[in-house]
Amino acid sequence: MTATDSISTPGILEFTAREYYANEFEDDMENGVVGALVVDPIDPNPPGDPILGETFIKPKKEYTYTCGSGGEWTWDKKTPIEVINKTASEITLKWLPPMSGQFDLKCGDATKTIVVESLF
Repeated sequence: MTATDSISTPGILEFTAREYYANEFEDDMENGVVGALVVDPIDPNPPGDPILGETFIKPKKEYTYTCGSGGEWTWDKKTPIEVINKTASEITLKWLPPMSGQFDLKCGDATKTIVVESLF
């Protein structure tokens, strides 16, 4: 990848510098392919998950989940989440600490694994 910086000073009309850089975590250095090492995370939930909502969430943001069959919403009570709103078929929650984690959200017999990514 390249970035161009233009610099102008008295006595020099214009000077252009081209900087070449690479991101060793995202770019395939051997084959020269930008972004080749970026992969999408694997969804831990089975296809046709009855609980609808985001699987990968960020801390401190509100997310809403719905369950067509309805039922009692349950989760491990040690999980650091705040429930904003809850009905038989819908729940809105927020992961509180600014760190990653994972928990299972249940609605009746249905279970959804939710993965909390880092803030960045």
